[in-house]
Amino acid sequence: MDPTSLLFSSSAIMGHPNLKYCITATAIFIMLIFVTFIMLVLFKPITDQPKVLNLITGDMKLVSVTVLFRHGARAPVVIDNETIAKMFPNGPGEITDVGLSDTFKLGRLLGDRYVKTGFLRTPLLPSEIYIRSRANNRCLFCAAIVGSGMWAKDENSGFTPVPIYAQEKNDNILEYLKGCPVEISRINKECGRKPPAFVSWPLYEGFVYECTGLIKNNSDLFPNAEAFANVESLIQMDRNGLPMSEWFNRNRKRIYELYEKVYHFTVSVVKYHDNELLKLKQGVLMNRIMNDLWKQWGEYERHGRVQKKFIAYSTQDWLIMAFLHALGCGEEALGSTIPDFNALVIIELFEQSKKPMVRIHYKDNKMKMPKDITHAVRSCSFAPCHLIQLGLSVKRYRTDDPQSVCNMQIA
Repeated sequence: MDPTSLLFSSSAIMGHPNLKYCITATAIFIMLIFVTFIMLVLFKPITDQPKVLNLITGDMKLVSVTVLFRHGARAPVVIDNETIAKMFPNGPGEITDVGLSDTFKLGRLLGDRYVKTGFLRTPLLPSEIYIRSRANNRCLFCAAIVGSGMWAKDENSGFTPVPIYAQEKNDNILEYLKGCPVEISRINKECGRKPPAFVSWPLYEGFVYECTGLIKNNSDLFPNAEAFANVESLIQMDRNGLPMSEWFNRNRKRIYELYEKVYHFTVSVVKYHDNELLKLKQGVLMNRIMNDLWKQWGEYERHGRVQKKFIAYSTQDWLIMAFLHALGCGEEALGSTIPDFNALVIIELFEQSKKPMVRIHYKDNKMKMPKDITHAVRSCSFAPCHLIQLGLSVKRYRTDDPQSVCNMQIA
């Protein structure tokens, strides 16, 4: 064939519209295969728990630590028979041997995290710490044990005395105002009647069990408020590892779920979430912590260090529950449960690129180490979270005037 004819023939083939279409289609097909491969590699199905997105772009320096912890295992608050009394020789509501042991372990964990790492001085420097307790035996006892455990070198270490602060009357930080119109009107709205005069906590829980309608589908377990009032004792016995009846073991899951739902109503969380009532119950504490964080950051900016850099609150389950739900991370930390004995909330303030950044951790008594829950805090999509973002997340849940919150009426 004439080379010139071959050249013209090739040009004709290359110029054929069908061939151009085939080449374009082939190129698109190859691109689709490549994109699919990249998608499979980068976006493979997630089978593990989602991890917190970390935004650490520079060195982080720990500035201060604030912790809230629940006291250790205790006896029931009401002991009405001799058999149960023998099981709890320290008396109603007091810390048990299990509680003492677990509380010391909590102190050791905090010591490993902040004392052995050199953040806090050894020996103890009192001006570096502030430990405040609710003014009842179990919280005071556990505050002292946690503080001592932090500086313990081993299980047989001698007791290290630590200063503990408490306010016996009018403590609006670790307690809240009772009999408030804002709470009574909410109960009246939900239940159609006002709560009875307070006699005991278990009897009040029985009232909530009835008035919220939980009794309707559970009368086979607890036919009335008086019967449900025994649940608190049963729960505390079970949590202390005592042998339980066959009836309790068979119905354990239902009993715990009912008790948790009563607590949800009492604390105003989950289904009964109410920001005004949460402000009443933990708003002063939240306000105190936020003010302290900003005060510590200002001190750090001026001097490059903070004097009072470890603040701890020895408290109870209802306050920790209210605090976590006010932050918006209650479900992430607790699910639908109640904070366990020795439950721990940690708020760490860092300096990162000259900005105040915060991490929040939670640990229950069954966890070996605290878990980071910062990403679940309202307005904090990332960890660490800027202190300004944390402030925005709790703006509606803090107060320095609990009486004004108390006097509110719910429409």
